[in-house]
Amino acid sequence: MLKNVLHPDHVKARFTAQSKKCLFDTISNLAINPYCGLNPTMIMDGLLGRERIGSTYLDKGIAIPHARFALLQKPIALCLHLKKPLDYDDTENHPVDLCLALLLPNDDSNQYLKLLSHCIRCFKNSAHLSQIRAATTDEALYRCLIEENALQLHDQAVSPTL
Repeated sequence: MLKNVLHPDHVKARFTAQSKKCLFDTISNLAINPYCGLNPTMIMDGLLGRERIGSTYLDKGIAIPHARFALLQKPIALCLHLKKPLDYDDTENHPVDLCLALLLPNDDSNQYLKLLSHCIRCFKNSAHLSQIRAATTDEALYRCLIEENALQLHDQAVSPTL
């Protein structure tokens, strides 16, 4: 499912960010393409607005920041694996080293829930998560993220809650 929304240019392994704002700024600039209709300020405002509602920190050093945009026709995913974990500024100051950002269309709640559920399952699979974290190049990280076979058995055994 991720391979349908994650472009290789939207994956960065061993990335350095000093703060959550710097991380979101990078996401905002990486996501730009002539077809999405969004600019970096719109993306940054959307991600920060969602964070004000509640932290998008998941667990085990993983964050899934996400926001909805009226101008998007289809979801866009971006992944940054940080060289050094950063303070994610949530209420418990969890360090984050893996960030999967989702930019989503306003009008497709069902697709959004399926995609978010898939991402959560992906990260709850400890063997798959270890492979993701071991990736040292953008290409290797991209391959790990889109690897569907790693999730087949786990999908049947786990029903994540959102």
